[in-house]
Amino acid sequence: IFDAVAIDEWLGRLANLPGSLRTKAVVRSNEGWWGFNFVGQTQTLNPSGYRRDSRIEVIVEGPCEDLVEQFERELQRCLVTESTTA
Repeated sequence: IFDAVAIDEWLGRLANLPGSLRTKAVVRSNEGWWGFNFVGQTQTLNPSGYRRDSRIEVIVEGPCEDLVEQFERELQRCLVTESTTA
């Protein structure tokens, strides 16, 4: 389960990376299931129905292999922890 504010901010940062063409996701957050879609300067955020798991897709023009580990660490920080639910 992701923190809704943290995941929204993180996806927004991904969408604004140089060469970013599209970022979309369906994630389970502490505020329910949400669908995110970022294309260019257009962002949509909509409630989503139940899914079996969260999905994130980022399309970036050019090499980004060096960023994968950084993305994974940042995504981990978006997870809800026991301390944030108490």
